[in-house]
Amino acid sequence: MNQYRLFALQRPSSGREKISPSIPTDTDGFTLLEVLLVIVMVLILAAITYPSYMETVKKSRRSDAQSILLEASQFAERFFTDNKRYDQTQAGVAIALPDSLQQSPKQGTAKYYKLAITATVSAYTLTATPIEPGDRCGALSLNSLGVKSASDVDCW
Repeated sequence: MNQYRLFALQRPSSGREKISPSIPTDTDGFTLLEVLLVIVMVLILAAITYPSYMETVKKSRRSDAQSILLEASQFAERFFTDNKRYDQTQAGVAIALPDSLQQSPKQGTAKYYKLAITATVSAYTLTATPIEPGDRCGALSLNSLGVKSASDVDCW
């Protein structure tokens, strides 16, 4: 079995240790089989944990989009207080979300949700649409009555 050892410590006459790729006669070192078993175990653990990790990342991105939807709702309510309607100002200028409320996250270069508002005189609907496909929740929405909706019940 010693002939299959990959690396081993050999003690030269000077007493210093060095790593030698030659086939040793003692039993120090790892076999190729042992190294491959460790690699397989690491790959199995990664295959198990990666989907859970990605779902947690998507959940945190959704949470950020939800908080920005709530901020946009507060903006729409302040707009209504000033203009007595949701869709436009008294001068006839249509409602528009400020730049800070049009995407999620607010800072950084990576954007995961695009926010939009649809308004009538007496109601509005805010929508956060995911930019990347594959989110099980799809678009998140919040209306002027406080009703929250998404593709999956567990998303809000």
